[in-house]
Order: sequence, then C-alpha cells, then structure tokens
Amino acid sequence: MSLSDLQEFDSELMFTDFGVSVTYNGKTITAVVEYGDNRAAGNTVSSDGQAARATLWVKASDVSEPVPLDKVVVDGETWWVVRIAERHSGVFCLEATGNEAAL
Repeated sequence: MSLSDLQEFDSELMFTDFGVSVTYNGKTITAVVEYGDNRAAGNTVSSDGQAARATLWVKASDVSEPVPLDKVVVDGETWWVVRIAERHSGVFCLEATGNEAAL
C-alpha cells in the first residue's frame, strides 16, 4: 500500500466515523464539520453567542471545485464557504461562516 493509498483510506475512515449529511449547493453529501470555538481570538460570533465559524472537510469527488460563497446547510443552518484552506488526499478543508455580515 502506497502513502497515497494510506491517506485515502484514512480519509474514508474519517468520513465514515465523523461524517454528517449536509447540503452543498443543493446536493446532499457527507462532510466532517467542526464548529469554531467562540472564545478564539478574532472569531466571528453570532448574536446568540454561538460560534459562527466552522471548518468543513469534503471529498473532492463530491465537491470538485469549491469556491468562496458556496452555500452549505448543516442541521438546518446555512453556512457560506469563505476560504479553501487546503486540499490533500482527495479532501478539501474549507472554512465557513454562518454570519452573513462576515462575508
């Protein structure tokens, strides 16, 4: 097994173990979502005091070309991609905000 194969295997386990169903630009996919810490310096905080930043990991096979302002709905809440942080092993790491004023 090559390093690339091992990384792909690990990312599949990540989606199997931690993935949730989200709607990405109208398409249902599986993503791993990590909500931001509302105490982090420079973080955007929504009016109810909850963190309005999230990091999303999506498969490149599900989202081939993510761009800022892509719409993601997680548990009925709308998030907007603000930055493509990285891509490796067929997985994109996206930063998103739930606070439209932060766009």
